[in-house]
Amino acid sequence: AQQEHVQDICKKAKQIELLIDALPGINHSEAEQIEILKSLDQELKAANDEYIKAVQDAESLLKQIKETIKIISKDQSLEFAN
Repeated sequence: AQQEHVQDICKKAKQIELLIDALPGINHSEAEQIEILKSLDQELKAANDEYIKAVQDAESLLKQIKETIKIISKDQSLEFAN
């Protein structure tokens, strides 16, 4: 049982080392980290702009669909009335 615990501890230690190595910025200077953050901020702003445009397009399409449904419904009502 102790052997298994030792193996588990060693395995966990290796996993922790891998996670630490994978941390962003661990291999970058402070200036590089700042540049990376600026770049990520620009990407985020661009993605947000795209999202806003997509929402506006979706709202416009929804409005068009509603208008089309109203027209179709009105036409069908007139057909049934005749």
